[in-house]
Amino acid sequence: MKILMVNFPAEGHVNPTLGMVKGFTDRGDDVHYITTEQFKERLEGLDATVHLHTNWLRFYAPNTHTVDGLNDFLKIHKVLTTTGTEPSNNFLFSVAQQKTFM
Repeated sequence: MKILMVNFPAEGHVNPTLGMVKGFTDRGDDVHYITTEQFKERLEGLDATVHLHTNWLRFYAPNTHTVDGLNDFLKIHKVLTTTGTEPSNNFLFSVAQQKTFM
């Protein structure tokens, strides 16, 4: 089976999925994971194919303890899953078009 995983690029979001990635690759699934450079080595070590996007959190760390900060956090997440590294491209769909996922 071909599996596409998309996650927010933060330790608390990616680390819990590592066991799933290992389980999928161990049973022979073709796992593709969209993330940032920070997690590339870990995921490739589990035999996942990694597709990189810009780590916008390096440039801005929203304060999620305020309403405005939480809104900014959600806006960054939307950018990561819809525009990727080039504003005119939809990164998520461009990766999905490279492979057939079930």
